[in-house]
Amino acid sequence: MLERKPKLAKGTKLTVKLVDDKESKNEMHARLMMSSLGGFSFDKGFAEDRNEKYVDIAILDKKTYEDHYKWYLAPPGSGSPNDLGILEEHIVEG
Repeated sequence: MLERKPKLAKGTKLTVKLVDDKESKNEMHARLMMSSLGGFSFDKGFAEDRNEKYVDIAILDKKTYEDHYKWYLAPPGSGSPNDLGILEEHIVEG
């Protein structure tokens, strides 16, 4: 029998946010997956396409990552310009 491994390493956390960008100065298009180490951009989001079209995924360059980090991940009170309304937030901890 195979040993079942946890989906997230102990001490890690995954946060998924559904945001409202209608009132934001930065209207979103791409979806981002980010960590404290770097990030990816998914050009058309995470939805499955019935026509099986390919979606571009790109590693964020350092400047773009740092800009996105300030916008999305910087802690409250740090001067982050984030003005997105959070509709849902789900946290999974390892």
